Amino acid sequence: ISSVLNGYDSKSGTSMAAPHVTGALAVLKQTYPDKGIADLESLLKTTGTTVTEADVSIPRIDLGEAVGATEPDPEPEPDPAARPLPSTIINDTDLVVPDPGTVESPITVSGFSGNAPGALQVSVNLAHDWLGEVKIDLVAPDGKAYALKAPNGTDPGGTLSKTYTVAAGASPANGTWKLRVQDRSAGAEGTLDNWSLTFPSHQNQADHTIPDAGSAESPITVGGLTGSAPKTLQVYVDATHDWLGDLEISLVAPDGRTYPLKSTSETEEGGTLQKLYTVDAGASPAGGTWKLRTEDASEGATGTLNGWSLTFPTSYENQTDHTVPDPGFVESPITVSGLTGSASAATRVYVDATHDWLGDLEISLVAPDGRTYPLKSTSETEEGGTIQRLFTADAGASPAGGTWKLRAEDASEGATGTINGWSLAF
Repeated sequence: ISSVLNGYDSKSGTSMAAPHVTGALAVLKQTYPDKGIADLESLLKTTGTTVTEADVSIPRIDLGEAVGATEPDPEPEPDPAARPLPSTIINDTDLVVPDPGTVESPITVSGFSGNAPGALQVSVNLAHDWLGEVKIDLVAPDGKAYALKAPNGTDPGGTLSKTYTVAAGASPANGTWKLRVQDRSAGAEGTLDNWSLTFPSHQNQADHTIPDAGSAESPITVGGLTGSAPKTLQVYVDATHDWLGDLEISLVAPDGRTYPLKSTSETEEGGTLQKLYTVDAGASPAGGTWKLRTEDASEGATGTLNGWSLTFPTSYENQTDHTVPDPGFVESPITVSGLTGSASAATRVYVDATHDWLGDLEISLVAPDGRTYPLKSTSETEEGGTIQRLFTADAGASPAGGTWKLRAEDASEGATGTINGWSLAF
């Protein structure tokens, strides 16, 4: 199509040039989203064709040359060590519980050393028409099953939202853990909504003899955390005593504040105490040396502190696959509880995603207050494959607690993809 009869003609002046330059600049901005306007203007000028007319100093733009003149910075190679080690790992895939029958939901754990902790926390959310029919077990990577819930004749239908503490120290930490949900009789239906594993972030497994009478302190030093401790700091205690009623147990914070955990009792007999306490430690700093103090208040019985642990809810991982619509977007949630105040100015987000054309993908972090923090933009040159990358977002304007979402958007049709999982670390 030409406005000139039987061909084309030369034109000059800003009226005809402005829309051409504007369009070319838009194409370059889409190709190189991280470059500024001044850089793109320079790119157009330095790649154009020289005009021989004496009164013209700027070359004729050549968009093909400009697009090919430089390549976007390549994505860094995946670094397995870049993935934050999570304290809480989530599987939020909905699974129908057969009626009757059994369903298993997996969580894969890696990066830990040795055996699982003595205070592994298992959070379960499910709905069932008759909860009394439901039996729940945690199956470790070595096949050992830890009973969580037994069937009974009294539980009515409804929702089960409960956190179990499991002494899983006999099993390896790494490997595939499974939540096994069994419906023992026909006539009622149910769904496993989600479940998670929480590993203690700090622990001291050294034995400490408790003087009779007297006190012993076991230390844990916490580094790398700034600000206040959480209002839901979790403290797991494993102690044995000939008369547990003699024992008074408290948590001593780095600033010297003392948080009572267990008081003495005249009726509590001897045995082993394995218990998870939740402490509002928000008045104390997170970093520094914490101590578990065990005191024997009277003579005549001896005991040992076998070990203890602290869990700071600071890193989370959602391992659930989410298909990205073509085009469209999908969101994968992580709910953060127990943290107060603002999120970190260096919040870390690890993304594992696969797509037939990664250039179609725009990825962002959505905070609990609705603020959106861009992580990855679209690109015309990024080919298909897998992205495994650690991003850093300045999320200090948003609250730490609440539901965070990873949003993956496919900007154009013709290629499909999946969020394989993601991690959030403060």
